[in-house]
Amino acid sequence: MNKTVVVLSNGLELKTGAVINPYSYSQTVQDAMMQRAVAEHFKLERALLAERAPQPKSSR
Repeated sequence: MNKTVVVLSNGLELKTGAVINPYSYSQTVQDAMMQRAVAEHFKLERALLAERAPQPKSSR
């Protein structure tokens, strides 16, 4: 980064005075958020099911 160019995390270089359209990235961001939400949901679901799973009875 310098005073005339900045490089974004996605590799896009913006020069002073440049304008970007935030809606051009919205689908990518939305997809990433949805994938993470689904992954976290199933991670939590597995943890909750593991807590409630019946324990095997030990034979004495």
